[in-house]
Amino acid sequence: MTVILLHVVTLNIIGAENRIYEELGRDAHWYLEKLASSYLRPNIPTLSRVRRGKIAEQILAQARADQLDLIVLPVDHPLLENGASVSSSNRPPVTVSPLARTIIRGASCDVLVIPFNKCLDCEKAWGRPTIPGGSDESVLLRVALPLTPHSRV
Repeated sequence: MTVILLHVVTLNIIGAENRIYEELGRDAHWYLEKLASSYLRPNIPTLSRVRRGKIAEQILAQARADQLDLIVLPVDHPLLENGASVSSSNRPPVTVSPLARTIIRGASCDVLVIPFNKCLDCEKAWGRPTIPGGSDESVLLRVALPLTPHSRV
């Protein structure tokens, strides 16, 4: 089993320079590596991926590219009742967000929807990455985790 951690860089500005995406991508990779070392057991192989574009499209494209067996999709706790899990049966619960619904309907693999009630603010937890050529812009990489650093997967 390999865990693939994915972050999608989405900029809502017209004509964003490629350099900005590259710098934000480097920063996101750094945060994903910190996330893996803090929350996953060292014997679990992990890969970090950063894509750019629309979130649902990029999650689905990555799932197809890596031929995933399962997408674990955290959903804001109030949006999901009873911590239900959903497979890609094209019948997502009404309570999930439109983004989650799009991913569930479009996935070529199973989707496990898990509730969370707290986000980990990576910049607050680990500071800014010190990457040569890294971005001065803030990377908003907040991770929805139902875990604590002491309960490793």
